[in-house]
Amino acid sequence: MFAVDLDDLAMEKRVDNVHEATALFKIFLRELPVPLLTYQLEDAFSKAIENDDHDAKLHAIGNLVSRLPEENRSLLGSVLRLLSVVTCNSAYNMMDSDNLSR
Repeated sequence: MFAVDLDDLAMEKRVDNVHEATALFKIFLRELPVPLLTYQLEDAFSKAIENDDHDAKLHAIGNLVSRLPEENRSLLGSVLRLLSVVTCNSAYNMMDSDNLSR
């Protein structure tokens, strides 16, 4: 698998352009050797998000996240914390949850 701690990543060159940083982040996620939500759980995640019952959906997703390998859970947590910071600053960056989901 892979082990990445986003808190420990250091960039040799500072990236001042948010579009460059975003592109690098998307490339990083795209080129992971194993998808973040894993091939084995891909169909189950897809089925879980289609559930109309909000509580059942949250329970199913939580159960699936707990089945992810530790490295994937850790990276997923870091990605979700980053996205939370981005949405908390949506008044400045125009990236609310609706825009992030596209």
